Amino acid sequence: MFWKDPEAVLLGLRNRMKSDRVIALTFQSRRRGAINEDTQRGAEGTAASLQRVGFESVRIATLEMRPVNAASVLAKASECGANEPC
Repeated sequence: MFWKDPEAVLLGLRNRMKSDRVIALTFQSRRRGAINEDTQRGAEGTAASLQRVGFESVRIATLEMRPVNAASVLAKASECGANEPC
């Protein structure tokens, strides 16, 4: 991700979202020589960050593209924020 502190940004977004709303972030590796596995690893890292800050039902949808695939990471805002007791 291109944010200095991705999890802080994701937590801020989560805390502003209504429960059960969905966020979608699309990742595509753009470095020279990138391969589909680079995109997959990036999407998995994004998915893990979303889970750590309180999103649930996190899933990855791969989009076949050239020169490498893109991956959308979708997650649902939980009923309470990650920094709130449930």
